Amino acid sequence: MSMAWETTVDDIVTVCANNGETVTEEQAENIIENLDYYKIEKEALHGDDMLEQLDYAYDEIWEQIVEKNLV
Repeated sequence: MSMAWETTVDDIVTVCANNGETVTEEQAENIIENLDYYKIEKEALHGDDMLEQLDYAYDEIWEQIVEKNLV
């Protein structure tokens, strides 16, 4: 995988907060281990600039969290 996008623990904490869920850094570390990094990166790269990439990545992160019932 390229390093064009890297999902961080801070991203997980932010995505959860944006969707009304509070998670600790430890919980975020557990969540991040269960995500499909390739799919997140692929979605992020649909954006033309960093803000769009962030939006696409965050949408995909939240979708995976919900689908996998991680919170």
